[in-house]
Amino acid sequence: MALVKNPDAFIMATIGEPNFLDPAVDYETAGGEILQNVYETLIWYNGSSASTLVPQLATAVPTVGNGISADGLYYNFTLKSNVKFHNNVTMTAVDVAFSAQRVIRIHDPDGPAWMIEAVLTDYMSAYIGDELQNWTPASHPAWLNAAIGGTDPHYMITELDNQNASEAAVKVIDSTHVSFHLTHAYPGFLYICAYTVMDVISRTFVEAHGGVVNGQQNSQMNVLECGTGPYSLASWDIGVRIHLTRWSQYWGAAPALKDVYIVKVNDQNTRILMLQAGDADSAVIPSDFESLFANSSYRVVKGLPTFDVTFAGFNMNINATAASAFGSDVPSNFFQDKHVRTAFVHLLNYTKFITNVLKGNAIVPNGPIPKGMFGYDGSIPAYTYSLALAEAELKLAQSDTPGQSWWVKGFTVAFIFNTGNAYREAACTYMKEALESLGTQFHATINALDWPTYLANLRKSPSPFPLFYLGWAPDYADPDDYCNPILLTGGTFPYRTGYSNATIDALVIQAASEVDTTLRANLYREITWLVHNDTPYIWLYQSNNFHVERAWVTGYYYNPMYSGFYYAAFSKVGQANTPPVPLFNVTPSTGDTSTLFTFDASASYDAEDSSSVLTVQWDWNGDGTWDTTPSTNKVATHTLISVGDYNVSVNVIDTGGLSATLTHTVTVTLPAIPEFGESMALVVVAAMALMIAISWKGRRK
Repeated sequence: MALVKNPDAFIMATIGEPNFLDPAVDYETAGGEILQNVYETLIWYNGSSASTLVPQLATAVPTVGNGISADGLYYNFTLKSNVKFHNNVTMTAVDVAFSAQRVIRIHDPDGPAWMIEAVLTDYMSAYIGDELQNWTPASHPAWLNAAIGGTDPHYMITELDNQNASEAAVKVIDSTHVSFHLTHAYPGFLYICAYTVMDVISRTFVEAHGGVVNGQQNSQMNVLECGTGPYSLASWDIGVRIHLTRWSQYWGAAPALKDVYIVKVNDQNTRILMLQAGDADSAVIPSDFESLFANSSYRVVKGLPTFDVTFAGFNMNINATAASAFGSDVPSNFFQDKHVRTAFVHLLNYTKFITNVLKGNAIVPNGPIPKGMFGYDGSIPAYTYSLALAEAELKLAQSDTPGQSWWVKGFTVAFIFNTGNAYREAACTYMKEALESLGTQFHATINALDWPTYLANLRKSPSPFPLFYLGWAPDYADPDDYCNPILLTGGTFPYRTGYSNATIDALVIQAASEVDTTLRANLYREITWLVHNDTPYIWLYQSNNFHVERAWVTGYYYNPMYSGFYYAAFSKVGQANTPPVPLFNVTPSTGDTSTLFTFDASASYDAEDSSSVLTVQWDWNGDGTWDTTPSTNKVATHTLISVGDYNVSVNVIDTGGLSATLTHTVTVTLPAIPEFGESMALVVVAAMALMIAISWKGRRK
């Protein structure tokens, strides 16, 4: 196969496509990939680092005392000059402020607006149509309350109030300076600034394409873009492919590749074949197929931790009656006992699970903060598989029978997973085997439910599930984006599990607003230790990445905060495709009009392709028209039926579409008159005698 196919383009075979192209409303990875290539933020990630930020549209990353106020409430940015949007309009601070304000004004309930509303307007949009007294002004800063158009407790908060609040929070200082006013200190705001919700969009373009209607999406901007990124949108054939093209006025280094084609290919086998044929430079392929790409034509990058964490949460208030239908006999408060929880975290053979089920492409987390993110502390141990520790904890756990431990009484617990989820099924199986190996007093049932039934039972309050299988991926690379939903009482997951720890709550709240980096890191270390000891979750695995590409691709690096690829980093290198070398011979070298000639081009070769994949076609009479269709069969036979010289040509074609032609002259004559031997002479004499006899017989009549 040619070493470089489509040398000026990158073709990605994937399985999804964006919901929207508007950074104010899109909140999924397929759209995020497009956004991070056509739009830009003030600051962004430094290559593969998810913790180090670098300037993008800003001239510097603000720090305390240099752009960030000492109290952590003001973030001031200086903008780069001469940055052009894709409509050739120069970016100014007006565009930056407009972009952030627009997100708040649209406040799409299913989009990413909540990230900046949380720190810039205290979610004022959630109170639109509600009375001011329910907003409880005393809990918000005076400057934010001043944006509201009334002071009467029964005043109804409006869309205009929310718009005014956005304009109070984000202000233009001058053409190259913009300021963000936070309602409370939140160091994670810098990482929010690196998320696509803070993409800078051309105000001129938006106003020419539907403008901003408070509380509504812009249907035009959902399928258009006008950012400053290294690529612009050339076309989007929905359901088929997206075409990005290099932005000629890009302020930074021009991308090496002119075009990017992101092709939607739902069929897994087709994606594999595209990559193997060189019709795709990379493709979404499960790690199960790694062996197909174990040669020099490909590059595989794996084993780097993502920020995706999967865990199981203990239900502190089991619906015991409903759970009995799944074979469970434990009481509703079974997992409120820390000894029971600690016993269960030692029932999973983590090494076996990751090796056998995840094919080694994951690590065991040690808590809610993923490895690679600020706040992670590798010195804190992960849970280990230990039947001895599980036994010890169950002996300390008091059962619902006074004076009797769960070790003595025993129990049956139900493990439940959604049908088809092999990872969850394996975890259930391993834990069941471990539990029942402790003694005959312990039993576990495994229950597979179809997805609708699983969700219906999961959402019951209280739920019959003793364990909830949960997962979390980052919105922005700050530990508060994990600790808040996973640990804080009433948060996303504690709301479901019923977990509550006042000491951990206080530390989570304190760490979220701590501006001193060292103190903040220490707080997260303390939180992780407390969680480790309180065992509210079984930390199952933190996924690793798996990426495969053609060997001619260079520039790829993995950042767990990227949505897909940053295509401006890519290029293609290697030997450029060269035309094949055509060779053929003719057997026999000359002949007559009855000769069946054999034409053999098997000796043709190509510097990049093996001979077997080259195709050939033939022109028998030199008229410039190919008489056969391209075929990998390089031997052909043909009879030249007229006398003369024939310029027979072969055209050899490689997989890159290059071809070369070779011509040989073949001379064709009339069939030769045979020479008479003695036997032939006798035949001729006999024939003549017969003819004379016939002639005389005719004369006698």
